[in-house]
Amino acid sequence: MAGKVMNFELELVRWAGLDRDARLQLLRRPVSRQSGLKDSVADIVQQVRSGGDSVLKELTIRLDGIEPVEFELEPSALQAATERVEPGFIEALRDAASRIEAFH
Repeated sequence: MAGKVMNFELELVRWAGLDRDARLQLLRRPVSRQSGLKDSVADIVQQVRSGGDSVLKELTIRLDGIEPVEFELEPSALQAATERVEPGFIEALRDAASRIEAFH
């Protein structure tokens, strides 16, 4: 399974234009239709666990097309980045993280 790249498509949905039933339909927990997705993710996790930062760097280059310089930010760099974005964005990220955690 190593080396396999999976492609995903996202669909833009205009929430305000949906009726109640359409909104409820979208809020239902989706079922993955990507065969092998769970195995692919498990393989990536195992590679990173066994190979550490060097494997994580290789995967980031291959899958994301960028070469990370560092994986961990100094607290001051994180604070500076936080101050450059709108407060609502940070709150949206926290909300999304909470929902993802609850989903899984």
